[in-house]
Amino acid sequence: MARMPRLEIPGQVHWVGLRGNNGQAVFVSEQDYADALIFARAAQALYPVQVLGFCLLPTGMHWLLRPQQPGALSRWVQQLARRFVRTINQRYGRTGTLFEGRFRSGILQASSHFLPCIWALDAEPVRLALVPQAQDWRYSSAAWYAGQAAALGATYRAQMTGFLTAPDEIWQLGNTPFEREVRYAQGLQQAYTPAWMAALQAGWAVGDADFLMQLQLDTGRRVQTAARGRPRKRV
Repeated sequence: MARMPRLEIPGQVHWVGLRGNNGQAVFVSEQDYADALIFARAAQALYPVQVLGFCLLPTGMHWLLRPQQPGALSRWVQQLARRFVRTINQRYGRTGTLFEGRFRSGILQASSHFLPCIWALDAEPVRLALVPQAQDWRYSSAAWYAGQAAALGATYRAQMTGFLTAPDEIWQLGNTPFEREVRYAQGLQQAYTPAWMAALQAGWAVGDADFLMQLQLDTGRRVQTAARGRPRKRV
């Protein structure tokens, strides 16, 4: 069966994931993480894609991206992945693939799903027992949005400045920077993995009925998984 084309719509928020092949480590050293951010920023200079949030983990990457032009998202990810794999292979004397197949992506309705999604991603290092609190992990957007960038040092601040674009959902958390940071930190404490994350990871869209219907009209294709089994016969 032919594979359906990837859901990619300019102006919409996309979750993008790259996983290590067979669960292998993608990042081994601090320099590996730094290079991923360098390559992501370089890709921004080539392709109009806003980085809204991210979390780099030992065995993979998660990104929340908003492409501004058709095809920009795929080219952004491919540029990042190619440079990163080449660098890692050279650094550690390895060959072949690093990531598990092509990257995964799905579209989410920003107004209702962005904050739960980014909170879940930014809280992953805590769930994996990498740090005691999400803001301590220097390879995610958690410290930036929670107002803890200074605690992670000048390098982190430099990496994030001009790299992250705060969407409306972040600005709506409060009227002042302090209010927004406090509410973001509170969201991190309550973070969980939403059930609909599985749909995103499978390449589908998540949102309310009107949002999904409009996406289907815009793309001319199915945007949700079909119900299993044969349709019921009408009596």
